[in-house]
Amino acid sequence: MSNTQVAYSQAELNALKRISDSTASSLGYGFVNPTQVSNLIAAGLIETNTSVPNPKDKAEFACRVLPAGREYLATLSVQAPASQPALNPFANSPVAAQAAAPASATTGPVFTRRKDLPVPAAKPRTRPPGFGKASKYPFDDMEVGESFHVPFSSFGADVKDPMKAMSASVAGANRKYTQIVQPVKQRLNKKGVGMVNKKGEPINESTKYREYVALKVDGTDSDGEGIRVWRKL
Repeated sequence: MSNTQVAYSQAELNALKRISDSTASSLGYGFVNPTQVSNLIAAGLIETNTSVPNPKDKAEFACRVLPAGREYLATLSVQAPASQPALNPFANSPVAAQAAAPASATTGPVFTRRKDLPVPAAKPRTRPPGFGKASKYPFDDMEVGESFHVPFSSFGADVKDPMKAMSASVAGANRKYTQIVQPVKQRLNKKGVGMVNKKGEPINESTKYREYVALKVDGTDSDGEGIRVWRKL
């Protein structure tokens, strides 16, 4: 039976729209209780991954909308006859507005949809030197095995903990050269349980393209006491 012949409940339609919005977010997925959207799963409108539970609700698991789900949402924008109230619950959404626009409209640009072009492979999330706020440290120019020395005196009297300040800069450089693995998969601990951060958000598996480490050094270092930063990867 086609999706156009299925009468979904208002709760299921709301769930489909919510999952579609979550899929379009930077995270790339949301969470849902599969028992509440079994019809959507059976119809191939969404898919779930029970290996990634919601850290805030163990009854919910990762989910994302499929192309058929997006197409079905677009069909909801079809206007009802003038004598009947509109049945589209998402009439004000960008998806519905685009699908409802006449093909011959001349008030805006016309977008051609294609299915023959694959999604390009993900690229490392790196920033070239000078992009955004530039670092005063030479992270971008370092080769593997190189290091630089930062004397304690360079931090100024207002910095109470130079090592903590340097560690923050190193952490930022490491994040700059780290990319989330696609498709998104939550990192598991030694017990096989999904890991979360302090905010309860899932920690996803990632790939490091560079790695830096900072250590305190004493007077035996050729440049004296301070902090030395190495590029390990």
